[in-house]
Amino acid sequence: MKLAFVTANYVGRASNYSLKPFNWAVAEQITKDRWSLTEWEAILDDILRAGFKLVEVWTAHAPYDRLTLDQVKQMRKAMDRRGVKAVAYSGWFGGASKDPYGLEKKFQVAQTLGAPLLVGGCDTESIPIIYELCKKYKVKFAVENHPEKSPQEILDKIRTFSDWIGAAPDTGWWATHGCDPVYAVEKLGKYILHVHLKDIKKVGEHETCQFGKGIVDIPGVVKALKKIGYEGVISIEHEPGNYDPTEEVILSRKFIEAMIN
Repeated sequence: MKLAFVTANYVGRASNYSLKPFNWAVAEQITKDRWSLTEWEAILDDILRAGFKLVEVWTAHAPYDRLTLDQVKQMRKAMDRRGVKAVAYSGWFGGASKDPYGLEKKFQVAQTLGAPLLVGGCDTESIPIIYELCKKYKVKFAVENHPEKSPQEILDKIRTFSDWIGAAPDTGWWATHGCDPVYAVEKLGKYILHVHLKDIKKVGEHETCQFGKGIVDIPGVVKALKKIGYEGVISIEHEPGNYDPTEEVILSRKFIEAMIN
């Protein structure tokens, strides 16, 4: 298994961690509005200093609706110069029937970044449209659980399309809804294409924290991944809106490395 840094960890960065109260949608909009190649390069440098060479690019850091593909190519060149590789392009991929061009542009951005996978939540109606785009662009899609309360809901979405579409269990969201993340990993099994490893402080809320400081059985999840033979990427996810999480992500990385190495 390999470890990646998901840039959504920096959801509060563009607003200088100053939103009170924190609002994800507002922070996402600010991130898009303040996009620049210079800031992208600064993010890459921070990710490298944190000990990562694999990155999952959040859509707000490569906004498909704001950037030309030439600009995305410049992002890719900045990654290539640093030896950083994109493992996924992640965000929301629902509402495909209302914005088919926007969805296709997301696939184009992922392909330009060199990401072999798109990861995110989506509605059931979008799955067949996503499936056709996966085949067209030779990029797979992994459904991440957000509102879903059980892994069966994910399986019901993806089974018919599993040659191109799989699952991306988010351990924090499973725990938020009171579902055991270890059970979810075991249930999703062979359908898992990617993992968002996240710890949270308590059931019913989605406040992330450093691994080992919350309620998610991180060692149990890693053990379950080994049991099912998962050899893919684990994205370390910790997204506080009011402070820079880099140091805690580094500690979380070291926590996991001791288990997988």
